[in-house]
This record gives sequence, structure tokens and C-alpha cells, in this order.
Amino acid sequence: MIVGTHDFICPPGVAHEVHAGIPDAQLLEPGESGHYEHIEQPDEFAAIVRTS
Repeated sequence: MIVGTHDFICPPGVAHEVHAGIPDAQLLEPGESGHYEHIEQPDEFAAIVRTS
């Protein structure tokens, strides 16, 4: 899971709750993006997807 620090649709607190219920899931909270990290920070998002 990737959650933006300023995500207004699925805020980090909610993402942490969802993450806790999914065995073996990874939760990454990079940068200062909102809900659209792939648009707001495309290079950072691509790097995360490539290395995760």
C-alpha cells in the first residue's frame, strides 16, 4: 500500500488500520503527496513500485 501524507480520501491513519488487517502487506508513506501520488510525485511513485 502507498499512502500520501496529505491523502484526503484514505488518510494515513485509515491506511494504517487497513494495513494491519492484511497479512504480509507493506505500507509505504513517501513524500508529501495527497491521494494522487502517481500524478503529484511520479518519479518517487515509480521508484517505489520498481523496488517493492
